[in-house]
Amino acid sequence: MKTFIATLLMVGAASVYGQFTIDVTTGAIKCDTPNTSFCLGTVLLTNIILRCGADKVGRPGNCNEILAGVPPVGVKLDASCYKSSRLAGDAVCSFKCVGYGGPNGTFPIPGCPSKPSPAHAEACGPTPSFA
Repeated sequence: MKTFIATLLMVGAASVYGQFTIDVTTGAIKCDTPNTSFCLGTVLLTNIILRCGADKVGRPGNCNEILAGVPPVGVKLDASCYKSSRLAGDAVCSFKCVGYGGPNGTFPIPGCPSKPSPAHAEACGPTPSFA
């Protein structure tokens, strides 16, 4: 329950940027632009991604679980969410400095350190931290 409430708080805070909103009656997440995705937290430090489909419905996901099929197979404990800039809408899940799910499949995360830090995340255009 705490995780669900924390996720809703993050989603609500991120909606300030005009990327998506939450219907307070149904809890549904409505995206402003179809086929976009956003990190719900600080880039490369959060593992939560929001994917907006063609129907403009937002679906949160956990990169640790999403990348479970990436070798070595299994739930990742250190996957993270990456996006090129704050409002780009191009977030992907990443693992060991490789982004998965971009328009060209996999790609190296630019300037990715082996252990991301808040300073590196700031350079990538983070969303506000919700800690």
